[in-house]
Formats: sequence, structure tokens, C-alpha cells
Amino acid sequence: MAEPLQRVSLTYDFTIQNLTGPWADQKGSGFFCYTGPVPTGNGLEILGGQQNLVILFRFQDENYTEADEEAGAEFPLLMFQDGDLLGLNYVARINKLRLAISSDASFPIETIGGDVFIYDQKSSAVSCEGQGVVTYRLRAASAPPEVY
Repeated sequence: MAEPLQRVSLTYDFTIQNLTGPWADQKGSGFFCYTGPVPTGNGLEILGGQQNLVILFRFQDENYTEADEEAGAEFPLLMFQDGDLLGLNYVARINKLRLAISSDASFPIETIGGDVFIYDQKSSAVSCEGQGVVTYRLRAASAPPEVY
């Protein structure tokens, strides 16, 4: 008989502080809630997808959600290293504003520190018109693991 699959619900609040570009010193904020298999806490783990991750992010008077993710249903993603959150990987566009939050070291921009936020108002590619940093805080009220 197979072991029951343990699932967890984790909610993180995040803030964005822009450091460069036309919106330097502007902030954004939001949260994401991951509901899915419990992270093992061993090594690099990549979890998420639109089925397991709900996002609400407010930036420049626009709301962004997981439905605005441009990369497909397997994104956005969360990355954990040995059980610690590295961050969110998310790319979205509303109108001409395209933005990205990344924790992937191979993301094609220079990392300022911690997690990286970039935005571009002009081109079809994220060309880093401005960038900032992302900080995360786990909500204390996250539900305990459930067994399914």
C-alpha cells in the first residue's frame, strides 16, 4: 500500500523595492500561497505551477496574478534550498509593462542581491529597464500539513 501523500499550505508575503530605472524608490507588494506536496528539505527543490500556486502582486496600480504568467501552466515556480525559500520565478505582462521576479541564478540579468525584480515598459523582451530586490516573509498562520 502506498504511503499517503502529505500536502502543505504555505503563504508568503513579499515586498519589492525598486533600486534603478524610472520607478526607482517605488515599492510593490503581494503574497503567494503554495498548496502542494510538502518540500523534503533536501537540496534544491522546484515546486509550483498554476495548479499549486496562487499569486497576488500589486505594482504601479495594477494587480498581477498567477494567470498573468507568460511561461505556461507549469509556471510560476517556487525554489527551495534545503527547506529554505530561495524565491519565486514569475514573468508577467499587463499592457506594455512586463515584469519578472526570479530566484534563478541563470536568469539573464545581473543580480543585485537576494531575489531580483526587473521590469520593462517598452520592449517585448524583459530587457531590464529597471530593477530591484524582493524580500519574503512566511505568514505565521500557514496551515499544518494535511494527509490525502
